[in-house]
Amino acid sequence: MKQAQGKLIDALLLGVAVVVITAGVAYLSPDVRRQLGDLAARDRSSHVATLTATAAAVTRPVVETFHSYWTTYPWLVGFGIVATVLFLFMLKA
Repeated sequence: MKQAQGKLIDALLLGVAVVVITAGVAYLSPDVRRQLGDLAARDRSSHVATLTATAAAVTRPVVETFHSYWTTYPWLVGFGIVATVLFLFMLKA
């Protein structure tokens, strides 16, 4: 009984923490506020468009850096790819 009570309290604390953090971030960031409003209004298309735009904004500099280093330091790019693959294998294990 006490173990179930402890798990319930842990779940409630986790839920409250997530709500407090989300509310704090939404208060500070208009982008998060807009996404939460779209999520509450069940407007999934704008949510997907925002995520896609964010992913494109993050990956574009990475790809440009990759191309600039590929011509100058191909061994460094190869090392980075091998290190990334090994890191992903480590996370999977």
